Amino acid sequence: MKIFFALLLSLAILPAATFAMGSKPKPPTDPEVLEPGEPSYCDPKTFLSLEKSVANKSIGNAHMFKLGDVTVLGAAVGNSDTDSLISYAKSASTAGSSDKYCTWYLNEGNGDAEDFFTHIYMTNPKDLNTSSGPQEYRRKLSQEFATARTSFLSCASKHKYLAMGCNGMKHRGPTVFGMMLAYSGCKPERASTIVNTLWGLNGVKPEVRLAIIREAKSIGDTDPGSRNSLQEAFGY
Repeated sequence: MKIFFALLLSLAILPAATFAMGSKPKPPTDPEVLEPGEPSYCDPKTFLSLEKSVANKSIGNAHMFKLGDVTVLGAAVGNSDTDSLISYAKSASTAGSSDKYCTWYLNEGNGDAEDFFTHIYMTNPKDLNTSSGPQEYRRKLSQEFATARTSFLSCASKHKYLAMGCNGMKHRGPTVFGMMLAYSGCKPERASTIVNTLWGLNGVKPEVRLAIIREAKSIGDTDPGSRNSLQEAFGY
């Protein structure tokens, strides 16, 4: 009897454990009720419906979306062909070398990506907690949203293009993609749902990713003008 109950308990725990190991939640089937002022693209079902295909097979683990006139790409930057990423940026936008092709590389190890794109090494969120994660990601990324010379806002507004990723687009990249959405005004929980559905958690604790994404929402709350400009660029 004890063995039977132990088996039942293990079966109950398995789905959550499997999700934490990297499997993705099922795509949402119903729209969510958004908060006042929250952009329509923040609804996970709506956001996922905006995905367009990435024909270039040299760009790995890629998901691309059209938010208004802006092409937003999340991809395995470090594990992809750098020339292909540059060509993709050129074909989809007016971004050039002076803007680092409006592409952010969030890991290390690919020398070409470090040279040609905006390179900011982020600690894998698997190795962070709900305190250290938000602290590091805020410290290293707070200016990237709107105040850096080349920022998410400047790229979206001027070049209609924004791309980001780490090596495999499993840990750092999806987390920062979620931060970008939260900065723009999405409820952090919805931003987390979007990136977890697209790329999975892959061992990142859901509460850590959510805490980091919440930090971006806080950054955006302090700069409503830039948030509104990013929303406008995204067609909201």
